[in-house]
Amino acid sequence: MLVAFLLWFGSYAYGYVFYHVPFKPLYSYFLLIGFVLFYILRRAGSGLGVSGSGDVRFRAFLLWLCAYFVYLVLTFLLSVQDSVVVDYLIVYSESIALLGAFAILMATPRRLRMACGAIAILAIFASIICAYDFVRPTFTKVVGRGAGFYENPNLAGTFIALAMVAGLAAVPRRLRLFFIAFCGLGVLTTFSRSAYILWGLSAVALAWYGYFGSPRTRLAVSVGIILVGGGGTILLFTGAVGPLIQNSAISPYLTPDTKMRLGIGSRVIAGSSASERERLIRNSLESAEKAPWIGHGLAHTRKWEYGAQPHNMYLLFLVEGGVLGLAFFLTLLALLWLSSQGIGRVVALQLFLGGVFAHTQFTEPASMIFFSFVFAHGAVVRLNRSLDSSSDASVPVAA
Repeated sequence: MLVAFLLWFGSYAYGYVFYHVPFKPLYSYFLLIGFVLFYILRRAGSGLGVSGSGDVRFRAFLLWLCAYFVYLVLTFLLSVQDSVVVDYLIVYSESIALLGAFAILMATPRRLRMACGAIAILAIFASIICAYDFVRPTFTKVVGRGAGFYENPNLAGTFIALAMVAGLAAVPRRLRLFFIAFCGLGVLTTFSRSAYILWGLSAVALAWYGYFGSPRTRLAVSVGIILVGGGGTILLFTGAVGPLIQNSAISPYLTPDTKMRLGIGSRVIAGSSASERERLIRNSLESAEKAPWIGHGLAHTRKWEYGAQPHNMYLLFLVEGGVLGLAFFLTLLALLWLSSQGIGRVVALQLFLGGVFAHTQFTEPASMIFFSFVFAHGAVVRLNRSLDSSSDASVPVAA
């Protein structure tokens, strides 16, 4: 059931199905949450605790979930309680429930390995469907940029980069370089600059921690990955890749926007998207100054006069929740870092950085999967050190 839920939510198939069959995403949430509640009650009836509850950091995470739900209700009461705010309260509540549900389900060695396998499959599937969507726009909302079922190219690229790392444990060591490169091609077709950064830094971090090559060749392979991954990311952002692609076989599929993102005829970090992000940073800071302690209330940025939301989780919490709201989010990130082990630490770094580029980490089920993965992985590693073995089938934990 865990694998089925991961594939269902992680692929965003539930959203695609909703457009063709009257099966609302809410039904999927109820199925998962109901299954987890049954699982918890069954363990309680046998005198057992929640999976992972033997780990103090996992218990702190579960306590944070409860505290954050109370905080959500309080911010709702302080907000203008219209339909938009009610919708956001429901969405955030669903996300918190999914975060806890996936973490509890993954917090055993066997199910964690199964989760790694499912996430690796999702990374491959997302890369393939994004490449297809780039060549033949079918699902994407931005023609010229692949997105697959995710519809948003930035979301798709970020998901591939995250799944690439979280699923690496399920990939045999001899195939990991190919897996990273394959996911890199998927990220490239999304033309998401934030995803480029996440992929490049993740490849470098994985190489630094020694997840590639045999013990004898690990150093050489790691240095090569650092040079290729880091150098490739730098080349993308300096615009050096643009002229190479301009006359390649994919040139007919490029649009003015994607050419700009490759540095063809302009700077890579330019255009309306970059300008809008700069403007929203200024607007967010100005808005936060007007209500610095408790913020403007839930969903304020959804309705404010500046149009788009901040594209930044830290600014979102600061504007809507003030210093108190930002403190809640930073507390979660601190718990995430303290809980992370080995490969989970790389995922945690991705989530920290991803929050700088997006404001949707708490509204997208796919993001919840990776927060849950880090907490579950950390708990399993601490509770069962036997996972730290040389087998490619095990969850890598050496940092």
